[in-house]
Amino acid sequence: LVSEGLHVWLGRDGADWDVFAWSLIGGLEQITDDDAAHESAVVSGARIVWSEWDGATWQIHTWTHATGKQQLTSASGDSRNPAVSGDRVAWRQWDGSDFEIWQWDPVFGMQQLTYNGIDDHSVRVSGDRIAWLGDDPGLGMESDVYTWRVGEYAPGSPSPMPSRLTDNEIDEGGLNVSGDRLVWHADDLATSFEVFTWSPLTGVTQLTLNDSLDEAPSVSGDRIVWMGVDGD
Repeated sequence: LVSEGLHVWLGRDGADWDVFAWSLIGGLEQITDDDAAHESAVVSGARIVWSEWDGATWQIHTWTHATGKQQLTSASGDSRNPAVSGDRVAWRQWDGSDFEIWQWDPVFGMQQLTYNGIDDHSVRVSGDRIAWLGDDPGLGMESDVYTWRVGEYAPGSPSPMPSRLTDNEIDEGGLNVSGDRLVWHADDLATSFEVFTWSPLTGVTQLTLNDSLDEAPSVSGDRIVWMGVDGD
């Protein structure tokens, strides 16, 4: 992975996987050098984030040149699969019954975004916009799309108020976000995978409607691309 000239990867040192980085200014740097297991390293700007095994659970760690290594979580359940955009970090964390979505930034610290009885996962971050998938046990365990933007709270309450963008009987996946635009594909048995997008101005828009397989969408600004099977 690379962001603004900072290259990040996991490398095996013979016993476990460690986090490494390279940049033109700093050269090759080994970010972790211990007996712990490390996974899911991601980078944005000068910030690297990963999940690290502490002997009992997975915890979220971060690193910058300015601050060095910092442990963000000390939870009793696993904290895994981080995403990062600038200095904003999000991840899924086990609360004893299911995974919930949390976020952190260096100014305001940690905040729990979801409080529900479903598994929330596949979190993505872009600026102040966070998006994720939540499993709906009432409809055959398919995933629906949720989002929250910094500052969206319930009236008169400090509790975050996420928006549920889909509520149907089909499975959403392949979620990505850029700014305030989300994209994903949906598994509709009647028409195969189709691609959808959402923005606060336009709401949910279906981009494809055909009998082929459209999946793995990516987005940058308002430009969206995806893979489509044409029958060949």
